[in-house]
Amino acid sequence: MKKRQIRLLALFMAVGIALSGCGSSAAYDAAMPEAATDNYAGEMKSKAAGESFATYEDAEYEPVEESANADVSTESASESVNENVATNRKLIKRVNITAETREFDKLTRFIEKRVEELGGYMENSDVYSGSTYNGGRVRSANYTARVPVARMNDLVEAVGENSNITNKSESAEDVTLSYVDNKSRKEALEVEMDRLMEILKQAEDVDTIIELERRITDVRYEIQNIESTLRTYDNLVDFATVNISVTEVEVYTPEPVKKQSDWDRMVEGFLHSLKSVGRGILNFLIDIVIALPYLILWAIIILVGFLIVRKWWRGRDKRAAKREEKKAKKAQKAAQKAMQKGGQVPQKPEEMLKPGEKKETEDKQNG
Repeated sequence: MKKRQIRLLALFMAVGIALSGCGSSAAYDAAMPEAATDNYAGEMKSKAAGESFATYEDAEYEPVEESANADVSTESASESVNENVATNRKLIKRVNITAETREFDKLTRFIEKRVEELGGYMENSDVYSGSTYNGGRVRSANYTARVPVARMNDLVEAVGENSNITNKSESAEDVTLSYVDNKSRKEALEVEMDRLMEILKQAEDVDTIIELERRITDVRYEIQNIESTLRTYDNLVDFATVNISVTEVEVYTPEPVKKQSDWDRMVEGFLHSLKSVGRGILNFLIDIVIALPYLILWAIIILVGFLIVRKWWRGRDKRAAKREEKKAKKAQKAAQKAMQKGGQVPQKPEEMLKPGEKKETEDKQNG
């Protein structure tokens, strides 16, 4: 049993050494032409199988006189490698567009339809229809479209023909090295997986089998992660990302001019001011119409309050007269009581007497 474990450990070490050699040469293999890659892979396989370097030393080689031809072939091979790398370059392309439009609904429908016609899809769509606070006059939309790289310029040109583009930027991210590295690592892990499976078939010790299965699970998980990364790269490389920001305007932003005369600047500024005044008056009238229900409600409230205050003010004089009349009656009653106690005929206060009574009272006093 111990001898068998020693053999399995020796096999593990051999697998590790072989995989380290494969991993170090994987990036180079990805950039080599197909024929050169096959020769290099065959050489690595022969080394992994245990073929000694003496075999290569015993092989027959061409005479040294053909070294010039060998240099020419080396240069051609180098050029083919560079061409292969250039054609297989992995680029992630992105375009950002800011556009203005006077026909918001028409342009948004056109963009959505055009993306679908070009074989792409909408990754994100955000349409803002305006706010009640500003009367709903400002509308905007933001799109993130994914279209095939070959049709990216078609979409950009279509948007430019149907709107006024105020800003445009493009970028390209080169992920060739990262892509090749992940692909090479995946191939190395697949080779390791095959060898682990072969060793597992020959293993008889339980501990060794458990350790092999644990390693196989880890390798399979790493392969799945790398495949997910490669699929993401393929999607980003095959489909360009086009970010489109649309804003509804009344007047397009003018194109920049080199230089204007003083007269042109004055005329342009005067016309711009007239347009601003006109828009201001129109917006004021629109705001009044929008606020008309509130104005009517406040007018009714103010009118009702005015009527209540006026009624209260008029009732105030009547209440003051009634209070004076009550005071006079109390004074009269008090005088009558005083006269009854003194044996005199009670008399009305002078202010309470009628004109005839007042005259008779004066005559009595004079007689």
